[in-house]
Amino acid sequence: MDILSEMFSPVQLLAWGAACIYIISYQRQDANKTILLWAPADFLMAIHFIFMGAFLYLVTAVGGTIRSLIAVYCSKKVLKSYLIFYVLVVLAVFPFLLDGVKDYFAMAGTIFFSLSVWLKEKFIWHRIFAFGHQFSWIIAFTLLESYGGMALISFMFISNLIGTGRYLLTKKRNRSQSNETVG
Repeated sequence: MDILSEMFSPVQLLAWGAACIYIISYQRQDANKTILLWAPADFLMAIHFIFMGAFLYLVTAVGGTIRSLIAVYCSKKVLKSYLIFYVLVVLAVFPFLLDGVKDYFAMAGTIFFSLSVWLKEKFIWHRIFAFGHQFSWIIAFTLLESYGGMALISFMFISNLIGTGRYLLTKKRNRSQSNETVG
């Protein structure tokens, strides 16, 4: 099978569909509407992972679907309790589903993302852990040969980089404007 046929096979199209949903989600102005779109994207990824034979990834995608729904519809306390449970489940099933070095990156990415969600009110820490998540999953998706997954996480990385840069520039500009007003 040539690379284009493989990149756009029915199994890969599930991941490309999830990537499109994620791209749309990041254009939403409301955080809850953004996160709510992650649930169907993660669900598509779960189906993709079944066909790819990546069962640890399946656990993370199903857990991600539930995480997104809890983040939108439940309290912060419930979300934080779920994040602890989610990480413990991933750590518990990891030895049984380990299928190579790629799974270490998937597990690390899942833990980084959970920390990122946990610290979402602390912008810089949230973004640092998000970068860890994205870096880990870029490697995991590359080793899995999930082309849609690579596109999805690359978009997230670039979006995170741009958003963090904009935040830091705005913060610097606001700081210098307040210094000019005082001085």
